[in-house]
Amino acid sequence: MIVLAWMLARALTPIRSFLCRITGTATFCQKKRMKLLIDTDSGIDDAEAILMALAQPDVEVVGITCVHGNTNVHQVTKNVLRTLQAADRLDIPVFRGAEASLIGEKVHASAYHGDDGLGDAPDPNAPLESLAKSEHAVQALIRYANEMKGELTLIAIGPLTNLALAIRLDQNFTSNLKHIMIMGGNIEGRGNGESLSAEFNFQGDPEGALAVFNDIKCPASIVTWEVCCQPYNNPSVDKFLEMVNMPTKKAHFVKRIRQKQIDEERFQRLGFFRSCDALAMAALLRPDIVEKSEKHYATVELNGSWTRGQMVVDWEGLLKKEPNLNIIMRVNKNAFVELFESALR
Repeated sequence: MIVLAWMLARALTPIRSFLCRITGTATFCQKKRMKLLIDTDSGIDDAEAILMALAQPDVEVVGITCVHGNTNVHQVTKNVLRTLQAADRLDIPVFRGAEASLIGEKVHASAYHGDDGLGDAPDPNAPLESLAKSEHAVQALIRYANEMKGELTLIAIGPLTNLALAIRLDQNFTSNLKHIMIMGGNIEGRGNGESLSAEFNFQGDPEGALAVFNDIKCPASIVTWEVCCQPYNNPSVDKFLEMVNMPTKKAHFVKRIRQKQIDEERFQRLGFFRSCDALAMAALLRPDIVEKSEKHYATVELNGSWTRGQMVVDWEGLLKKEPNLNIIMRVNKNAFVELFESALR
């Protein structure tokens, strides 16, 4: 029943949006458009998350800031522009940001995302990096937060270096935001990438992640690595292949950048399709699809021999601190699939 109601509301959204633009009346304009800023280290699942946001008529993507992570920040910037080109949305401003973590360390995810971050499936007609704005991403983050005080939602789907630098430059940065969504960290000490116990984005800048956690002054939510690994949160491989084989420009783009993974035996063996950043984006765009979440205080380990970058949750309230995160545990899979499919239509 919940899914049917959600799908009905989703189906009526374009009609309501059209009537709102035409009539301007409160009857059809009950919900203000979300003003969304995306901070990304654009790999494959980042691209999918961006396409999902762009497909929502009640969401205005005001800008995209780029950070090091899945690949170097210059390639990240090119990847974002290429994703926007696939959606015919090169009008959205793109800003290049931090090239390394706060202490200068760099990570990469070439084993998963390819050397170029988009599956090593180059496009000779891809936009040039020169289309990005000259303003630095950190300055853009601060400017947008000030200009849209209390109205701007920020989703961070890469290492948190840009956000940490914005906090250091403007002590009011997070208090000016309406909401922060983070994809990163872990709640079970399960690592990915090259770490035994740290999630990739937090491993990419542990100090940056801690700086953000210590300065959250607005509602904040997080989708962690282990949550993205649960079959009950994700579509089947067969459903994913059905979606990327739709005869649309965006579906073709996603299939191209996923092709190397699709061809791997482990992709079929896993039994379900995982797109961490898209899952976080879905939970942000449609909070009603979240079926389970808990509010807790969390921090980040910096000094452990094996646990540097691990997210640590105070499950029992031993630190006597107010919760700083809403930790999302489970989403409605059918609703997530519908959002993902809408991104590729």
